[in-house]
Amino acid sequence: YVGADVLAARFGLPVEKVRQFITGRQFSLSNRGKPAAYLKASDGSGLYFYGEAIDSLFTGENVYLLTAGTGLAMGQANGGNPAPAAGPQVFGEQLRFEQDSLALTGMFYDPDSDYWMWDNLFAGYPGLWQKEFPISAPDPAGSGQAQLKVRLRGGTNLPANPYQHVVVELNGQPLGEGRWDGPPDYELTLRFDAGRLANGENILRLSCLKAAGLQYSTFYVDSFELSYPRLCRALDDVLALRGGVNRVVTVGGFSTPEVWLFDVTNPLQPKVVNGVAVGEKSGQYQISFRPAGATNRYLALPLQRALLPASITADASA
Repeated sequence: YVGADVLAARFGLPVEKVRQFITGRQFSLSNRGKPAAYLKASDGSGLYFYGEAIDSLFTGENVYLLTAGTGLAMGQANGGNPAPAAGPQVFGEQLRFEQDSLALTGMFYDPDSDYWMWDNLFAGYPGLWQKEFPISAPDPAGSGQAQLKVRLRGGTNLPANPYQHVVVELNGQPLGEGRWDGPPDYELTLRFDAGRLANGENILRLSCLKAAGLQYSTFYVDSFELSYPRLCRALDDVLALRGGVNRVVTVGGFSTPEVWLFDVTNPLQPKVVNGVAVGEKSGQYQISFRPAGATNRYLALPLQRALLPASITADASA
């Protein structure tokens, strides 16, 4: 969300003039040269848009440019106004965990390669051979199958086969292990009972083991990807989810009935979903809708839960 008062200060215009621009959709929003749709507040007090994180080796900031011009309005979709679904529902959640802490530029020849790593482990050395990584899994369904992808890069190149060995534990219990040869990237896929996931923080423990006869063994941790069945329940009044196989999706756990639903399958052109049925259950509010497709992505939240940009800066080159 960006307020008219903030825009007025950056543009050097009266607030009332900016309100008129918003109401008349005289602001154009874009992201990396492509138009981005936005939703204007009914009184012109601000505008809302769907902001994405950027996937880049060179910056962690995604920039949206607001200029004078004809703005693109969010489209409309129909939620079907259905009756609530019976019983608790789940959808397939997929979360990625990655921290770019180590730049291994000496191990890559392509400047466009992802040479950033999270951490490294070194067999046989206290404090280095075993490390823990926290990952969050909100509202796991408690049953079904979960999957963890562990992405690593070997740092050992010795005459043994195989000479990389990783052991993975989840919340103190063995989850699986893998062996591979040499520096190339390695992805270990582990499937397990989703009932092993705790609601909220979970701890992954990785151990680097040394094969017999080797002087050393080391590897780097790139990222983790967790997939699991998640309950259709808002966390802090917000939930991002996929349509899934359910003909009707009911999302509960809201503190207010003023919930908006957006189809964000196309992040630059999200749609406002109308025809969303609102109900109350056990002192909380829920919404029900018919998803347009199993892979469609949705965002449900009250508008007051919209985030603010990390920064708003006047474009000095304009």
